[in-house]
Amino acid sequence: MQILRRVFLWAVVAGLALPQVGASQNDLWQKAVEIAARNQNWVPGEAYTRTEVMNKKGKLEHVEESQLRILPDENGQVRTEIVRVVKDGKDETAKAREKQREAEKKASDRGGKHPFRTGRSPFLPEVQDSVKVQPLDSVAVIDSIRCAGFRFEERVSRGRRIVGTAWLDVKSGAPVVLEFEPRPLPKHVKNMRTRIRYRCAPDGGWYPVEMVTTGEGGFLFVKKRFRNRIELSKHWRVKEEADKGNSN
Repeated sequence: MQILRRVFLWAVVAGLALPQVGASQNDLWQKAVEIAARNQNWVPGEAYTRTEVMNKKGKLEHVEESQLRILPDENGQVRTEIVRVVKDGKDETAKAREKQREAEKKASDRGGKHPFRTGRSPFLPEVQDSVKVQPLDSVAVIDSIRCAGFRFEERVSRGRRIVGTAWLDVKSGAPVVLEFEPRPLPKHVKNMRTRIRYRCAPDGGWYPVEMVTTGEGGFLFVKKRFRNRIELSKHWRVKEEADKGNSN
């Protein structure tokens, strides 16, 4: 179970880290980069996670659900509240809150913060030098949006890569869906794939709203399948330092 937890955590951090772009499609990809750069300070107001572990035949063996609320504190910093945690039908909310208090105290003692993070964005300007992109001939309609596909490969660290497909709105360049898998796979994992879905809000905001990771792994004769779904909603925008100064 600890192996699967580490896999899920790695997927969140790496997945929400990803995509040099071919000259013919540079304009569309550059639009995606610009959109990501303008929307770095969006935070989900609520986050729901459901983790399922099945045996090799697909029978459900373990279910864990958690719901978080992410709010600004009196100093404008991001704080996280645990609304509920349920493991296999048993309410574990109180225990989870106690662990959170201990983690926050340790972070405070070290002079650090304990903000909510969804991970790095795959389209931020600072990661572009680590990414190779190949435009695809195919076009897909996703959530009623006509999208152009890009096959990408990112060098995450020495010996580690992420490969997959990014689907961008052919009109705006906004990322709609990102699908990827790590190479090599984590230890004891046979296959693993993550799909991130993004949303463009009417006010111009862009942010991830869902991430689903599925896979299969195990050790010796014990084989397991897993599925982890994270839903993000009620997004709000953290004030930039300049905005804070102007509001005083």
